[in-house]
Amino acid sequence: MKSLFVPFQDIIAAVDNSLVPVLGETSWFFVALDSQRGSFLKAREFLSPQLRSEGVEFWWVDEGLWLPGKELRKGFRPVPFSAAFVFPAGVRSCLKPRFNDTTDRGEEFTLDQLRTVIEEISRLGAKAYLADGGGLQGIFAEDHLYDLVQRWAQSLPSPGEQEGTV
Repeated sequence: MKSLFVPFQDIIAAVDNSLVPVLGETSWFFVALDSQRGSFLKAREFLSPQLRSEGVEFWWVDEGLWLPGKELRKGFRPVPFSAAFVFPAGVRSCLKPRFNDTTDRGEEFTLDQLRTVIEEISRLGAKAYLADGGGLQGIFAEDHLYDLVQRWAQSLPSPGEQEGTV
């Protein structure tokens, strides 16, 4: 598996700038939304009417929100401090996840977090795990997804570098 941390970026930036070509090949399972984990009662009450009005296909389980990847371009825009497992298209459920960390501290995942999420990706059969809040952390079981996000990340100005300056 491969890991990547992109400071000052989030899941939506990764989707919009690198993952659009493969969204139709994925299903996303959000296990943290705006740092909310576990009971998603408030998120359900708030998001469900919005998603329905946008015509977004989605379904809730106790551990979070599922949607086909194509819906990330349609009407669902996760807020920062979110985390999602990325599965092959058509996957509509999985074992109960035991990992749902975000990058709230603004740092890369620790070695212990990386070990845990790698085990989870394998156990659940996911392609990747993406988390944000204080930068984008991605852990990838599938090289193609990693390559797409890495290519985008390498095109970004380095932190502190200002665009347009010589």
